[in-house]
Amino acid sequence: MTIAPQHRKTLFHVGFWGLCVVTLFWFGFAVLSGAGSGGWPGFWRNSPNALPWLGAALLLGAGYRFPRPVGLAFIALAAITAIVFESYANAFLFALLTLPFLVFGAALAASGPREGRQPPNLS
Repeated sequence: MTIAPQHRKTLFHVGFWGLCVVTLFWFGFAVLSGAGSGGWPGFWRNSPNALPWLGAALLLGAGYRFPRPVGLAFIALAAITAIVFESYANAFLFALLTLPFLVFGAALAASGPREGRQPPNLS
């Protein structure tokens, strides 16, 4: 099945920017949720909780150049969140945590390789 170039571009933008919003939301939630009223010291004490989401944001940065493998990695992240947080047992938690990574990761993976500069043909 082939996807028209304009649809690939749309899939890429939906997947990439959707993952940007979701990843930044969960990063902010992880940083601020445990800080409480501790001010900056509470913020810094709680910052290690956000390291996995910072890693996801860095991975997403690579997704601009390599959308298919990064999209597949976010699909794997969706599976991991379903197992670790047991979101498969709760429809609300599944829709809030797992489903966005699954849908936007699939859109990014389906967009295929980026147009533009390609590696040289060595054959």
